Amino acid sequence: MTRKSIARRILIAASLLDCAMRLFAMTEAPPDYIASLWLAQDGLPSETIQAFAQTPDHYLWIGTLRGLVRFDGYRFVHFDSDNISALKTDSIFCLKVTRDGALWIGTEGGGLIRYQNGAFRVFSANDGLTNNVVRAVYEDNAGNIWVGTDSGLFRFFGERFKRVDGSGMIPAMSVHAITGDSRGGIWVGGTALVYMDREGVRNYRLVRDISSLRVKSILETRDGSIWVGAVSGLYRLQTMGGFKHVDEVPGTVRVLRETSDGALWAGTIGNGLYVNRTGRFVRMNLMIGLSSNTVLNLYEDQEMNIWVGSQGGMLRLTKSSVSIYPLPGASDSDFGNVYQDRDGTLWICSNHLFHMKEGVLKPHTFPGLAGIKVRLLMRDEGGALWVGTDGKGVFHQSGNMWVNYLAKDGLGSNFPRAMIQTRDGSVWIGTDGGVSHWTPRGFKACDIGNGFQSVSVMALLEDHAGDIWMGTFQGLKHLQGDRFVGDVVTEAVGHDTVLALHEDRQGVLWIGTNRGLYRYKSGKFFLFTTNNGLVNNLIYSILENGDGDLWLGGPNGASLQSWKQLEEAANHRLRSVTPIYFASSLDAGSAEIFGSMQPAGAISRQGDVWFPSNKGLVHIAANRMERRGAFPLAIDRVVVDGREVSSHSQPIVLSPRSSRVEISYAPILLRSQAAMLFRTKLEGFDQEWRETSARRTAEFDNLAPGHYVFRVEAWEAGQSESKSVASLEFVQKAYFYRRPWFLFFCGGLLAALAWGAYRFRIQRIKMRFRLVLEERSRLAREMHDTVLQGCTNVSALLEAASSMEAADPVSADEMVDLARTQVRTTIGEARQAIWDLRRSELPGEDIVRSLQRIADQMNSNAEVPILCEVTGKQFPIEPSALQELLMITREALHNSVMHGQPREIVLRADFSDESLVIQVCDDGHGFDCAGMGQDSGPHFGIQGMKERARRIGAIFSVSSRIGVGTQVGIEISRKRASSGAALRDV
Repeated sequence: MTRKSIARRILIAASLLDCAMRLFAMTEAPPDYIASLWLAQDGLPSETIQAFAQTPDHYLWIGTLRGLVRFDGYRFVHFDSDNISALKTDSIFCLKVTRDGALWIGTEGGGLIRYQNGAFRVFSANDGLTNNVVRAVYEDNAGNIWVGTDSGLFRFFGERFKRVDGSGMIPAMSVHAITGDSRGGIWVGGTALVYMDREGVRNYRLVRDISSLRVKSILETRDGSIWVGAVSGLYRLQTMGGFKHVDEVPGTVRVLRETSDGALWAGTIGNGLYVNRTGRFVRMNLMIGLSSNTVLNLYEDQEMNIWVGSQGGMLRLTKSSVSIYPLPGASDSDFGNVYQDRDGTLWICSNHLFHMKEGVLKPHTFPGLAGIKVRLLMRDEGGALWVGTDGKGVFHQSGNMWVNYLAKDGLGSNFPRAMIQTRDGSVWIGTDGGVSHWTPRGFKACDIGNGFQSVSVMALLEDHAGDIWMGTFQGLKHLQGDRFVGDVVTEAVGHDTVLALHEDRQGVLWIGTNRGLYRYKSGKFFLFTTNNGLVNNLIYSILENGDGDLWLGGPNGASLQSWKQLEEAANHRLRSVTPIYFASSLDAGSAEIFGSMQPAGAISRQGDVWFPSNKGLVHIAANRMERRGAFPLAIDRVVVDGREVSSHSQPIVLSPRSSRVEISYAPILLRSQAAMLFRTKLEGFDQEWRETSARRTAEFDNLAPGHYVFRVEAWEAGQSESKSVASLEFVQKAYFYRRPWFLFFCGGLLAALAWGAYRFRIQRIKMRFRLVLEERSRLAREMHDTVLQGCTNVSALLEAASSMEAADPVSADEMVDLARTQVRTTIGEARQAIWDLRRSELPGEDIVRSLQRIADQMNSNAEVPILCEVTGKQFPIEPSALQELLMITREALHNSVMHGQPREIVLRADFSDESLVIQVCDDGHGFDCAGMGQDSGPHFGIQGMKERARRIGAIFSVSSRIGVGTQVGIEISRKRASSGAALRDV
């Protein structure tokens, strides 16, 4: 190949490229809509989207070939024949929401389904709908439901359908479209085109051969025009009554829609999407990134998003203040730069250089710099341009000539990143190899060492004092005069990557880094991060608008931040800032904004903001910035220990075994949710709100029993005054042993036990005291009944012996002998009593013989006849009870002998099946029983007998009459006498 042919080919290629660039420059500005596409990998069950509808709760319902889908703008919920029994087939052809909020679902083969109040109901042949392929559902002004099928037009009466075609003026037809007009009439299209009103029915012809007529859609626009989409194309009703074909839209017109801005949209089969805004149709396929030329449905929701259903997924078109000016080759570039010239025009550096003037973007090549890739530009005070290149150093315009400065001329590197001109007219150039200082006399050496490991300089700034600030990959450098200084500013930034520098009109220094935004003023530092409300910690650019507020550029978008909020937050008067966020990652076709070279953005004189990106020039129109209102916020899922529970009825009651609660919440917002912010709080658990921007699920483990209210707030970044709220109330039940009643019961029980223990202790003390008293009383009784009585007898015998000694010595001796015997007996009884104190059981003895022995002894001592009478069948008596009974009997006999002066004493023992009764009766002079209960001083007898009777549970009684005699009785039950129960109770 000759040099001439090579040169010719190069010339042709350059010409073609120039033509292409000029053609690009002549294309109209980007549309007002930002497109977002959803495919199967994004959660759609099928990429063939046939229908849309929006219910009053703001959910978007989507009909696909593989089921019904509910969409909240973020998450898809799928309904199909596998999880909904009413869906006999998964192909959803049409959707309609009626005034009562019901969603009508037309299927291809599964009949008509109504979804209302959470329940699905199928209408089929049993309900009068004789064809199961439903193509259209319409509600007229009177609230009547019309249904079009492959075989017939039906009207809903009550809960049944009635077919209305095939009779009279309406021919039997397959129906694909039904709509009403402003005059109250109804248009029906399919294999025929029919208009019905009060005056009757009229048939229309779109084509000569009526058998080839296939109407797909019908629409009346706000100007009263009737449009019909058919297999044969688009038609418009003329004033003369006929339809005229619209040649601008070729092919089958499947769907027609008029949006709220008055635009008419037409979706076609195989030819894409057309829109008519100005009286002519324009094809929108490439402008919006349509993924398929077969458009099956169009829908505008309440937020004025336009949804396009095609065979290539679901497309959302959203009006936005953010738009993209595509730049050829931008996606292949690793840098981008926007510079605003003195005349207000913009220079855009990417793989190619572009110049925007009066909104028109054109490619530009400087004479003498053809083929050189431009990285950045700057115009100095003299009007000369400085052009930084990608590997070719810096070009300085001098008249009509360009002076090229390279590394060999003193430039730090041939890859410049930032340029500024200072007040003295010199130029500072930051490069990948350090910073260079140019003066009219040439480059001046500038050593950026002093510990800096990286010499790549990405940002330059001259402050109000004339100091130079340099941002590098590993920190900030401060030049005062001719020397670099280390101060509180450079130390605070440390080794952070500094990407942007700006000094505002108040003299505040702002430093954009990879860790956030630094603010320095009057010796005080403050670091703003996402924890303080920033959208992103990576700050590529800092721009100040006419109001003094700051635009912060980041990788996924830009935010407008109030200077006043930043000031208040830095002075700790505000906890966090609330920027207005403009996301480029979703709203601008996944554009990523470029940084690391300055200037990385510009603000036009009109206030519009421009940023470079990998998809082109990102434009934020300040005059179209809108304040959006609140939106529905739903708690759509509650999972307890892996099991989903209904949240419709509140409060939700959780069992004591519940250990984990997961609450999912979602804003029902069909526009982009990229700037969505949330904060949650569980009242009864959290002290403060928890802020989050990513997670849409709150999880709680091992909650204490109690009443809780989960609250969530959602808002779009920068619009915190328009918060949406939702709440969920639930109760975590406690195990019975942790419930209040049980705790109160346990507290009461403990109190009762404590009181019982106290009472028991007091009773024990009293019992011990009583036992001591009883023991003392028993000892007193024993002494009284044994020693004292014996001594009394001895004393009486000795007195008698003394008085008889002179008169009757023999009798006196006998009395002395009896006294000796009585002394021995008394000593024996005393020993026996002492022995009884040391043993727990007394030996058994026959009570009858014992009573007889006591009677005989008393008789011999007192010479008073004592008769002993025993009746009934004797039964055994427990030794302790026997001892007490004998002591009582002995005391009673002794008292009768000593005090009653009886002529005769009778001792009776009466045994019965229930008890033993012992009576001692005398015929002595008796006594007055009225004073028997009073203290008798030394006369201990009756009191002792009572205590002994009480000790064994016996009934003691005394009756006496003066001059008649005395009767002492003891009655003890057989059970107590045999078991000694009374003694054991004590």
